[in-house]
Amino acid sequence: MAINIHEAPRDPIELSIIRAEDVPLQAFDHTVTDERLLAELDFAARELELHGKRYYIESNRAFLLPVESDAGTKLTYTEFYGLTFEGEFSTYSRISIGRLLGSPHTVRALCIAVGSALLLPYFDNIPEDSLLHVPVLAVNHIQLAA
Repeated sequence: MAINIHEAPRDPIELSIIRAEDVPLQAFDHTVTDERLLAELDFAARELELHGKRYYIESNRAFLLPVESDAGTKLTYTEFYGLTFEGEFSTYSRISIGRLLGSPHTVRALCIAVGSALLLPYFDNIPEDSLLHVPVLAVNHIQLAA
């Protein structure tokens, strides 16, 4: 289903929230359908000139992942709960994290990927070699930063 950019909302969360509900929770592997979804959202976000804009975001959950990783190596990441930050919208992503150590949960989610973020209230910047992946359905509040 193509996105009508003339009727689309004007922030990356509203643009993707309906589509986020369609991401299957059981599917671990990325599919052609996933790639098509990400491409459609990215295209619409570019047409609406959302890329590179800074947003103030309050989210229940977020994951700090390296921009690059090798498939054969163990991926380390930082998980946040109740995060508030200001950051630059980069693109959309779909994360699939298997069973978390020490937790019975798995994560499968459509996310916005944010670069150059300032974590509040600590005023810590995320590392330049990482992106903050925020599940679309975990966002409580988003607004364009002043």
